[in-house]
Amino acid sequence: MVDHIYGRINITNNLYRPHMFINELKLYIDYLKKQLKEAASSLNEKQIKYFQKFRANLLKGIALYKTVFSSVGNATKTLEELCFFEKELLALHIHNF
Repeated sequence: MVDHIYGRINITNNLYRPHMFINELKLYIDYLKKQLKEAASSLNEKQIKYFQKFRANLLKGIALYKTVFSSVGNATKTLEELCFFEKELLALHIHNF
């Protein structure tokens, strides 16, 4: 570690790690899918509105992240991941099953 601090060696790995916002977004989408699956048989009007609003808020967040990351020069992979998750959310149809 000392050699790394003083620049004699490089111990960082070059593996791709998603941005923390991408990880957080994935957690929220997984949560939404899980909740939809658990409530699928007994979905009432209140739950439908909650899930629709939850999804709409996630889509708004994705739109915001897209504008922020498009101004950053080296964020093409992050933008691709945002588009992927946006498509995944749009594919979720929240209505009476």
